[in-house]
Amino acid sequence: MNRFMKLVVSAFSAGFLLSACSHLQIDYEFNTGQAFTDIQGAFSNKTSVTYRGYMYYVDRWPDKASLPWDTATLHAPAAINGDNDVTQCWNQVEDNHRTLNFYCGGGATTPATPPAGTYQVNVPPKTFTFTGVTSRTIDAELSNVFVPVVQLTMDGSGKITLLTWQWWKKTGSVWAQPTNNELSAALASADFEIGRTDWAGDPATSRVRGNMNLITTGTVAPPAQAFTPGALRIHYADEAKYHYGFEWR
Repeated sequence: MNRFMKLVVSAFSAGFLLSACSHLQIDYEFNTGQAFTDIQGAFSNKTSVTYRGYMYYVDRWPDKASLPWDTATLHAPAAINGDNDVTQCWNQVEDNHRTLNFYCGGGATTPATPPAGTYQVNVPPKTFTFTGVTSRTIDAELSNVFVPVVQLTMDGSGKITLLTWQWWKKTGSVWAQPTNNELSAALASADFEIGRTDWAGDPATSRVRGNMNLITTGTVAPPAQAFTPGALRIHYADEAKYHYGFEWR
């Protein structure tokens, strides 16, 4: 999962059964064409994006540790890569929270748009049902999506001392910077995580976190790192409850 940019779309459902503390996410992946070291002292390239595919996450809070999560399967309303059912390929536990991943590595590429409808996550002896799930079509050029580009400032030991960002949006074939009012009206929040090269998001000692103000161009000094950083993630949510995540390694 190196050198790609992840676009995560949460699909919340009012018809959701059995647990109000779970939600289904559709995760789109894009190749940034940028390694982690390439964005030191220079902005990442907003135009270097190509569509890779999508995957699904199920977030469960609080975690029910007694369930056999390793046998969890996702049942989609239409065949994906020729199959309606797929076994989870990765899960992570942090504090009282668990995330299951289906179609690891952006392997779900058929159909090009994730099917809408009813999804079920089966974990004996429980079935979590998501009804009325919608999906968003994202083309390879990220049309109509807000995109952050970043620049890292590092000290002599390779620790990140400053993160500078610029937000861009694309309408048709034209890239332009949104105004502060446009950005704050469209997005609900934005934050970043810095981790080790081999970081998989766990344990918490492998990363530091911080918030990004919803302004077109800005800077933030991240918390001190007790590790050598090698991964950067930026997460943000829009007012329509869709969630996005960009990653560089």
